[in-house]
Amino acid sequence: MSRSGTLLKLASRMLRERTMDPACFKVAWGPHRWRLAVNLKDQRGRFLASHGFSQPSLMRLWKELEQICKPTILLDVGANYGEFGMGTGYPTARDIFLVEGNRSLHEFLQKTKSRHPQAGKIHLIHALASDGLNSGTEGELFVNSRWSGTSTAAGPTDSEAWESQRVPMTSVDEILGEVDASDSLLFKIDVEGFEGKVLQGMRKALEMKRCMGLIEFNHQNLKQAGTDPGEVFKGLQAKGDIYLITEQGDSLRSSIRRVNEVFDIPDGKEDILFISRELTQELGDLGNDSKA
Repeated sequence: MSRSGTLLKLASRMLRERTMDPACFKVAWGPHRWRLAVNLKDQRGRFLASHGFSQPSLMRLWKELEQICKPTILLDVGANYGEFGMGTGYPTARDIFLVEGNRSLHEFLQKTKSRHPQAGKIHLIHALASDGLNSGTEGELFVNSRWSGTSTAAGPTDSEAWESQRVPMTSVDEILGEVDASDSLLFKIDVEGFEGKVLQGMRKALEMKRCMGLIEFNHQNLKQAGTDPGEVFKGLQAKGDIYLITEQGDSLRSSIRRVNEVFDIPDGKEDILFISRELTQELGDLGNDSKA
């Protein structure tokens, strides 16, 4: 959509929601209403302000996963403006972690946190989540100044306008610390190819008995980050079951297909669902086998 078209939709949304603040969009959870803050100088921020959730079908699935998992810990790695981490509420959550490396987004994340009904449980972390080998040092994040959602630690792949930022490095296991055997984890990882590194740094988290997560899986981007897609897949498969998100249905069972090999995941940008084996056994058969 053109810039003028986006601005028209933004004006229409402001009239509909009776707000004078264009740099936000309204979300709801039960009786609660609040607004996610965005940067209108960022094309992705303008898109969110005018359209709402960028992936509404995936957000609906995310909310269903929350009801199934009943997480005591919520983790959003590559939070961007916090659509997933703060775009709804989590009634069973003790801690809600949002990890975002782009420092320019944190003022907007802070604004949204201050409006969220569970603000006291939300932890905003400015860091690059990685394998933990370089924790305590700084890594390089390439920020796309035009569309913040494609910022990456894997290195720029085109001629877009990139800005280099030095960002503290950590790992998910370090962020979560010691977890109780009764804890349950719901997570989302979308870091433009750095997913393999993040997963290497959350080995303990993936061993939790009740664990579910959405992961972006892009063969080319993973290779750009120096990770083998096949090894990333095997590492996940050793901990639980993997499903491809088809987004064709209106429920979890009709929206996923179980995959057994990395080549069952098409090239390009795909989303996969990880479920710990104990939780899979509890839920029963969820999706058709990719080889069926």
